[in-house]
Amino acid sequence: MGPTRWRRSNPPPGLLRRRAAESVAWALVTGLAVATAAHAADEIRLSSLPATLAPGATGTMQIVYVRDTSGTPLGVDQAAGAKIQSFSIKIAYSPASAFSSLSLSRAGLLAALTPKAGESNPTTAGTASYLGSFAESSNPVPFNLDAPAPGNLVLQATYTVAPAPPTGTVTFTLDAAVTLLANEAGTIDETVADGGITLTGGSLVILSNAATNLYAQAVSASAIELRWIDPGMNETGFRVERSLDGTSWSTASTVGPNDTTYTDTGRSAATLYYYRLVTLVPGDAGISKVAAATTFPSTAAKVCAQKLPGSDATWARYPAAAWNSVDGEWGVAWDAREDGVQDDIYFQRRNSTTLAPLGPPINVSQNETTSIFPTVAWNGSGYLVAWYEHQRREPGTLAGAGLLARFALLGPDGT
Repeated sequence: MGPTRWRRSNPPPGLLRRRAAESVAWALVTGLAVATAAHAADEIRLSSLPATLAPGATGTMQIVYVRDTSGTPLGVDQAAGAKIQSFSIKIAYSPASAFSSLSLSRAGLLAALTPKAGESNPTTAGTASYLGSFAESSNPVPFNLDAPAPGNLVLQATYTVAPAPPTGTVTFTLDAAVTLLANEAGTIDETVADGGITLTGGSLVILSNAATNLYAQAVSASAIELRWIDPGMNETGFRVERSLDGTSWSTASTVGPNDTTYTDTGRSAATLYYYRLVTLVPGDAGISKVAAATTFPSTAAKVCAQKLPGSDATWARYPAAAWNSVDGEWGVAWDAREDGVQDDIYFQRRNSTTLAPLGPPINVSQNETTSIFPTVAWNGSGYLVAWYEHQRREPGTLAGAGLLARFALLGPDGT
């Protein structure tokens, strides 16, 4: 008997079994997809948080919203005994030091309802919780089915921002381990683990209310003037603090919330002082950056009564000086326009007591281009004079802004 031949209308048994298995698998996949698509979830969202808060600020913010979605195990579209009537909500915020206190209480749909015995709102550093249940017969929670996001408001947060918190973003999340919705009896609940609810967090930014651009300058031998930019937030004033070392601070004065200047008087002459501002709300809040200034000497500095060499028409400017610690004298450099056409660099030694010249001025640049902005330094055995020199250009070309750096090494006698 010859081999059996299978026609297209009569497939082999192995092919039939393979196609049957594929059909069963496809049915399982499509059935699972349909079941998954049909399984809706209620939503708990942290929403409507203020965009920013200031240090020391107090207030209330609407924060927890619930969206009752149709087709879930609990909701207004379900039979009696299967309504959302119980709440376990736990919020975590980070950094925890951003708030001195934060607690949850009923708001929105729950504000006018009377909870059953056992309602509580425990808090810890960085967390705030609410536990409450309502009798369905006397206090049904009137959710709007499939309300637009974020849903219906149920809880608010009463807060006090820390007086000196870390500035920047504070994140708020819902603790998936303990946050749930349930019926009055607690026999039906919706959790993240069983897919009954979804959770959405939020964030806000803590601003700094420290004064900015603090600037200090001496105005006499006994007074230093401070200036700053007012943060214009919730401050009630500023405490001006003073220090001799930038580490140990004492109060110099307290000024008003809109003040932007202060003069610290009664200081010692020729003394370096450090300053900072502490914002008050009224407790201590933001601290400014440090500014420093040195009071003037109690006696006037020695002044050379003799003019620099040259006629009254000479431009003599940009003086620089260096102390010769070996010979006990000064080396002075400047630029002058002796010929009335271009600037040259000059150097001269000066007596340490009378500031009288110790020899004639020396032209150290000696070139045919303009030389400006001299500086001078002493290295223990001689002087170095450095300056800028304009570059010479070809006739008919633009001069541009090209500068060359030049220097000259001089002996202790200036030669």
